Amino acid sequence: MACAESGAGPSLEEGYAACRELLRRQPELDGLAVYNDLPAVGAAQALREARRRIPADTALVSGGNTIVARIHSPGLTSVDPNPYRQGYRSAELLIEVVEKKRIRPAHEILPVQLVLRESS
Repeated sequence: MACAESGAGPSLEEGYAACRELLRRQPELDGLAVYNDLPAVGAAQALREARRRIPADTALVSGGNTIVARIHSPGLTSVDPNPYRQGYRSAELLIEVVEKKRIRPAHEILPVQLVLRESS
């Protein structure tokens, strides 16, 4: 298994370009973790153009579990950060600060869920 890092931004085009560069540098790449669903779609396009089958040749996992991950073909395995829960908990903490029930910052790790789809 090869490991590499790219400085790709949040767009489809940047995911595409970063994946092409990764494949150039590490043609044996058999798995790719992309931080967001949209650049993962760009990476999938680059993989297809390189004649790489997803997931047979290269598995693909992304983050966000947006509608993009659900409608893309193949469906993208994606980490669901549960933004509703994040926002709800943030609001609770803010209310505690406003009501002076809390004066120290809170650092919490909220659970996420890996949603398995066809890309892995």
